[in-house]
Amino acid sequence: YPWGDAEPDASRCNMGTGRTSAVTAHPDGSSPYGCCDMAGNVREWTSTLWGDNLRQARYTYPYRHDGREGAGERPNDLRICRGGAYDDPAALYQCSARTIVHSDARLPTVGFRVVLAR
Repeated sequence: YPWGDAEPDASRCNMGTGRTSAVTAHPDGSSPYGCCDMAGNVREWTSTLWGDNLRQARYTYPYRHDGREGAGERPNDLRICRGGAYDDPAALYQCSARTIVHSDARLPTVGFRVVLAR
C-alpha cells in the first residue's frame, strides 16, 4: 500500500463512504514521500495501455515507452488505473492492483492526480 504494509482502514484511506473525500482527510495513509490519498479516493489513470481485449493484455511488461500511450493515439484501447476507489474492495488499494477502463470513460470513481512542485 502507499503507506506501507498495514491493512487499509478509515484512518489511512477513503473506503466504503460512497463518495470522494478531501485531500489530507486520511493523514495516516500518507506515503513516506508525503503524498496523500493515493488509495481509496478514486482510481487514478496511468499512461499505460492495456489493449482492446478485456481478457488479454496486448502490451505486457516490460512496458516500452515508445509514444503509443499519447492521448488519441489508440482511442479504442483500454488503459490501466491504479489505487482503488472509495467503493472498491480493499484488495484493489494495493499499489500492484490494476483495473482497466476504456480511454474515454467518465466515471466518478476514476480520476487523476495533479502534482505541484514546491
